[in-house]
Amino acid sequence: MRIQKLAAYEYLLAGAYLVVTSIVKWRLSPDLWILFYFAGGMIGLHLLDLLEQFLSKQPSMSAVPLRTHSPLRSSFVQLLLVPITFFVITSTNSLIGAGMVLMLNFHFLYLQHEERQQGGNLTLWLRNIFDPVDARTVNWYLYGMTGIFLAESIIFMLIVWTR
Repeated sequence: MRIQKLAAYEYLLAGAYLVVTSIVKWRLSPDLWILFYFAGGMIGLHLLDLLEQFLSKQPSMSAVPLRTHSPLRSSFVQLLLVPITFFVITSTNSLIGAGMVLMLNFHFLYLQHEERQQGGNLTLWLRNIFDPVDARTVNWYLYGMTGIFLAESIIFMLIVWTR
């Protein structure tokens, strides 16, 4: 099983996000530390697919196609990532870590919005937290997670890093 390539549109959005957050955070002053942030962002963008690839090699997971039933593609994992992201962007000086968790959040949101636009109802994403999954629940969840992601991004851009 090969790792599925990300869509060119997702790379474009991710690159734009990294550039905008870098410009706002470092105020157009070139700094080599930005490269660490970009490297973490690229790791975070591909981390979910790499973990799913690893899980597909495990004997207990090999019977389940991970593209449709991955245990990592769930609201539970996404909600666990929220406090981890807040910790990394506020309490550590790791630009690689900040880029990684922010882009992992971005990747989750991109996949959910893409599935929603293709007519999906995100039942597989939300089944382990919300029991019935109706359109209103999906909309509130997407709005809430998008708002949390924007808040995390703003906090990251406002924090002054000490080296």
